[in-house]
Amino acid sequence: MAQCGYCRPGQIMAAVAKVRQARAAGHEIGDADLDEIRDICRCGTYHRIREAIRAGAARMCRPAAAGHGTHDTTSSLTQFTLPSDRVIRAQTAKVFQQNGWTAHAVQSAQGHGKAKPQPVPTRIGDPSTIKHVFLIVKENRTYDQVLGDMPEGNGDPSLTQFGENVTPNQHALAQQFGLYDNTYDIGTNSAEGHNWLMQADNPEYTESSAGEYKRSYDTEDDALGHQKTGFLWTGAQAAGKSVRDFGEFQQFLTKPSGASWQNLYCDAKNMDATGQGTAYPLNSSSPIPSLNSVSVPGFPKFDTSVPDVYRYEIWKQDFEKNGPANLNMFWLSSDHTGGPAGPAAQVADNDLATGKIIDRISHSKYWKDSAIFVVEDDSQAGLDHVDGHRAPVQIISPWAQHGTVDSHYYSQITMIRTIEQILGIHPMNQKDSAATPMRDAFTRRPDYTPFTALPNRTSLTDGLKTPPSCGVDAPAAQDPKAAVVPSTKVPADKKSLAAAWDAWKSEQRLTGPHAVPDYANPAQMNHLTWYQTHNWARPYPGEKKIYAPNDVPGAFIPSAESDG
Repeated sequence: MAQCGYCRPGQIMAAVAKVRQARAAGHEIGDADLDEIRDICRCGTYHRIREAIRAGAARMCRPAAAGHGTHDTTSSLTQFTLPSDRVIRAQTAKVFQQNGWTAHAVQSAQGHGKAKPQPVPTRIGDPSTIKHVFLIVKENRTYDQVLGDMPEGNGDPSLTQFGENVTPNQHALAQQFGLYDNTYDIGTNSAEGHNWLMQADNPEYTESSAGEYKRSYDTEDDALGHQKTGFLWTGAQAAGKSVRDFGEFQQFLTKPSGASWQNLYCDAKNMDATGQGTAYPLNSSSPIPSLNSVSVPGFPKFDTSVPDVYRYEIWKQDFEKNGPANLNMFWLSSDHTGGPAGPAAQVADNDLATGKIIDRISHSKYWKDSAIFVVEDDSQAGLDHVDGHRAPVQIISPWAQHGTVDSHYYSQITMIRTIEQILGIHPMNQKDSAATPMRDAFTRRPDYTPFTALPNRTSLTDGLKTPPSCGVDAPAAQDPKAAVVPSTKVPADKKSLAAAWDAWKSEQRLTGPHAVPDYANPAQMNHLTWYQTHNWARPYPGEKKIYAPNDVPGAFIPSAESDG
């Protein structure tokens, strides 16, 4: 097999010629031929890939997966006929009208009207029955990965990696407050996703940098990626609303000595049992002054070596002392996976923290006028049978629809526009002004029944190489009707392969103060998570074998998220 990054021209042309000959003779392309074409893709300069495409072999650069991913359109071309100038002129006014870009299209309350409060007001500035909004941002999962096992919705259980026994709270929330099976993340990765949520846009600088990110990846610390119209939190402040941020859009993190995953896990248990403060004060910060001014610095930003149950305890103490703001933003990132614990354990940790936050809010005096929105920043870390951008979202509130399946088309932008409409925030740009608020997700007849968090059924310490000093986590019993939680024990015949993946993972900047979301090559990261959640026994969908890191199709296509 050819070596990268240089391939001998004879090897390349021999592989292309072999494919051409097979196609001309009407023969199937054999496994050996496919390996050679995969090598072309791995070595893939533009000219080599172009030759592969001309040979009809470009499909081998990507497996014929049984689902869709957000990177499926990478290196694809779309051909269409450009409308004539006459048609463009004739249709422009209609587009402006339909998108709400005309004067006065965004209705705002004038003066001190007497509009009756409703969950999602018709006009911005009119009263809402909701006074406190909580936006919980999570990491990278598709709908099918988490909720594909729910028969009520449009799911594919064969693609579900973190079903009910891993995410019992998300499943219970979907049962109680509604299942949303047609909602989509807009961006491809974290650099885009957090921008869409905080700016209702992926700015031109960040969009144009995709695939290279030579200057920066996370635009949290890059002013070129900040819109002059501001952010969601500055819009809330301009509307006279208070804001509290717990990690979202933060860029820097400092950690004291000894703040390992294991010690922070034990610290969380101690804080829960005693009410004491943390023994390991962490500090998150941002180069954006307006964000620092509303942030709780002790709540850590992205770092997969910090358990989300620790983040929950930090938030809980702040909530009990200060109460909520009008807009509360969170970054719960354990479901990204890649930390010291196994992937199922990390997703279970994220699920438990989410459930506990919602439990605490719904049993408080603030519940009657609260709404909680749970969303992924992107959905690039798995497959979905409908679209790689389809993601699990949840809307939890006395004023939310209960016990329904909502298949309306929604997106991150419609969620942000809904939050704006509730809090009286003026849209930030043309994109959120064109979005339709999610009014059908709400009701004028509130149901004040609180949510009670379910205990985790997957051990949060599963997969750790060194157990915590306070002991391993003992999970609740699994539901026998749901898929069994995957084991973290590696079969004997896969130990060397798993060791190769461990070595690869150690280089991916997933943990520590300098952790970077999505730094790892997405094809490799998704393969690793799939293997781990299928006991190293099932190939990635569309493939015939389990690969070592460097043999994954697409492994040598540089990660767009590797910050250069």
